[in-house]
Amino acid sequence: RGGVRAAHEHVPRQRLRLNVDVLTGYADTSGDSVKNKRTYSEAAIRVAYQIANEWWLSARYRYREQDYERSDQGQGQGNLVTVSVSYRLPKEIL
Repeated sequence: RGGVRAAHEHVPRQRLRLNVDVLTGYADTSGDSVKNKRTYSEAAIRVAYQIANEWWLSARYRYREQDYERSDQGQGQGNLVTVSVSYRLPKEIL
């Protein structure tokens, strides 16, 4: 199993964060009688905005694809969109 990942975060404003994450790789989970090799790639972008002191609102989009060497398993693609609200404990508490 092997892969390469690249990630970058950009902070254009104090309350705004932009993240980009890219991954590509190869996995071989073959056994004695079954061959199961696949290549996969994934790209995601995330935007997070601090709406109050410890509160963040974020949205993320991810695209993923994979291709199996065995023709009966074929290939697959997927899209995922998430929206979340999170609370981070103040540093004084931690």
